[in-house]
Amino acid sequence: MKQISTGGEEQSMCSLCLALLVDVPRDDNITAKMMESLHIPKGIQRVLFRTLNTDRQLMWKKEFDTSYVGFMEDGAQWLVDNTDIKLVGIDYLSVAAFDDLIPSHLVLLKNRDIILVEGLKLENIMPGIYSLHCLPLRLRGAEGSPIRCILIK
Repeated sequence: MKQISTGGEEQSMCSLCLALLVDVPRDDNITAKMMESLHIPKGIQRVLFRTLNTDRQLMWKKEFDTSYVGFMEDGAQWLVDNTDIKLVGIDYLSVAAFDDLIPSHLVLLKNRDIILVEGLKLENIMPGIYSLHCLPLRLRGAEGSPIRCILIK
């Protein structure tokens, strides 16, 4: 396991971990009600959320789209309070919904130092458990890094 720095604190991030890819209902942002409906099993620590962003192919567009799907504050709080998740991945440039950017990020980062993986391309991948490989660039003094994520069934 390699130690990574998240805002001054060291945290473990393995180079090979199991992750659950879930399909999020396509009608709205990720709220507490939606999180509860996903029935993520206890003990799962890494979850990749495939949303309407994938269907709309937002990661392939050149322009930033503020209508993307992301976490609302109550959905982020539900995740922190009711799961063991330590890594959240999502299929657009922010894990937080555009209308709730700061509150959602604060909940995820402040309460448990959850690792956020943004900008995933998840088309043509079936929901389920995968080996997740996150390969970050080594950047001295940075609080984050571009990474290459690889899923293996």
